[in-house]
Amino acid sequence: MDLTEPKSGKEPYKNGYLQKKTKQGKWQKRWFETNGIFLTYYKNQKMKKLLAAVKLPEVGEISLIDPHPDNDDTVEPGLFSIQLNSREYILKAESHPEAVEWVKILTKLKESESKDTRMHSTGSSAEDPSPMNDDHESPGPVSGDIEKRYQPMCPWCKKFGLKYQPQSRGAP
Repeated sequence: MDLTEPKSGKEPYKNGYLQKKTKQGKWQKRWFETNGIFLTYYKNQKMKKLLAAVKLPEVGEISLIDPHPDNDDTVEPGLFSIQLNSREYILKAESHPEAVEWVKILTKLKESESKDTRMHSTGSSAEDPSPMNDDHESPGPVSGDIEKRYQPMCPWCKKFGLKYQPQSRGAP
């Protein structure tokens, strides 16, 4: 887990390992990052292939899932969810306090970027971003620097002239 300030000093970045629940109910450990605009994830911290990206202003509710002893799916602490279109993605942090931190930061970034995006909107509709699942291959080539790798995946990058600026992904 890591929380640092971006170069602009405006919004916090957040990155770290989370587990993502698959459609089959299994957990996959993935390296998640946010640059203040997008929530992205990779197979692990050292991998360069971007598995999926979500534009934070486009997600619905981001909320904690409180452990409930009568429900086997929520017995574990550290669970939270992200609503994207009609699907709810369940993520698991190492602890409840870490999940709280993720939810607070993602919600803050979502709200902050939603305001900026509305101000820059041209009124035309954009394609949906690559959803948060590993059941498909990401469109476009995934080589070169992160900006070039990311651009083909996100119509908002082109529409709003956004640049993806991740922090260093070196060893912890």
